[in-house]
Amino acid sequence: MSGFNNISLLDGPNFSGRSHYLKSITGFDNDNAQGIYLGSNPTDFLTGLANSVKFELELHGWNGANHSSLSNILKELGFDRKLSQNPFTLSGGEQAALVIICASLLSHSKIGIDLLFEQFHDRWKTLLLDYLSRKTQLEITIADNRTKEYSDLPKIINYGSMAELEQIDSRLDFGKMKCVSNGKFHKKKGLDLALSDLSFAYSRANKIFENISIHLKAGNLYHLIGENGAGKSTLSKILTGVLRPSGNSKIRMGGKEIIPFKNPGKHVAYCFQNPDEQLFSKTVKQELWPKYMPSENEIERIVTWFGLESILDENPNDLPWVIRKRISIAATLCLERHWYILDEPTVGLDEHSVITLSLIIQTLLDEGKSFIIISHSSTFFDKFENSKEILLLNGKLKTNETNKSTSSPLAKCE
Repeated sequence: MSGFNNISLLDGPNFSGRSHYLKSITGFDNDNAQGIYLGSNPTDFLTGLANSVKFELELHGWNGANHSSLSNILKELGFDRKLSQNPFTLSGGEQAALVIICASLLSHSKIGIDLLFEQFHDRWKTLLLDYLSRKTQLEITIADNRTKEYSDLPKIINYGSMAELEQIDSRLDFGKMKCVSNGKFHKKKGLDLALSDLSFAYSRANKIFENISIHLKAGNLYHLIGENGAGKSTLSKILTGVLRPSGNSKIRMGGKEIIPFKNPGKHVAYCFQNPDEQLFSKTVKQELWPKYMPSENEIERIVTWFGLESILDENPNDLPWVIRKRISIAATLCLERHWYILDEPTVGLDEHSVITLSLIIQTLLDEGKSFIIISHSSTFFDKFENSKEILLLNGKLKTNETNKSTSSPLAKCE
């Protein structure tokens, strides 16, 4: 990448003050706004007034004229085929791209983008950076935990020493994530997961899958990859029972047919990409202690891993987004299931937290758990002893049966 002179990347650990800085430079916290702040949850920045992508764009100043750069980005990202679709039915990555494009249409001088770029496939990231670089009248600052995955951007601002700027309630102590052993957990035999002739469509004109089949072996980590909008989250919601497949679709676990839609979450646990779609209890403790709970020691271990000991009585809605993200992952792992699907678990997590999360997942793999993980991070899966890739492309699944091994195996929880 080159030529992005109006774009800066903002690097630094969680709670280093990046969000506060973005809000300050865009005027988010005062009445003299010179710019637009886009936070980590893209649905917060949709108007809520538009019943279509086209109307959302029009509300932000798009008049339908054939401006080449805008027309090109809409076409490249596939929005030209989704202009009649409701913005709230788009995938998380598609929503993030839409709000960024909408913000670029408004007459402001600055845009602060907080964590949204972590939700993009590499091709989408490149396309959006190129589009924004052509908006030379705009000064764009992007807070991102994955600056090492970019190349040739002219300016990276390190914000690691400015923690005093983050305005956090002083009564709350957010512990660091730490993978420590506090009890011996024996390996359990897992169950294979198999799909056959799986089909799903949101409408006749919007088919997502048609007759896909795959066999996933227990005790493995599968990396589900594909562009934004390819259907990764849709497949996950089918497996966990949020959505119901069509036709002669069959899902088997351990050789026995299961119907997840009749018992959502009973067979496969799913962690949503957006924690605000998952958390609903009044306290953190209520989120973590499920109806069908494993041993008390198991939950206490997970609480320690995610640094949640001091905030168990807090309402999740009162906590920062990145902490809500931690809680949603922890709550998913507290469920006693054979398979876990984590949808973009590293979004919003700094390098220390990502490394710790990979240690946690590896520990659970060693104990016989099975994982499907969706992530656009090009370095996250290099941290594991091995992982298998599943590519979702044009409604079809393609597997790479060769283990993707890391050159430096992870240590286990101490």
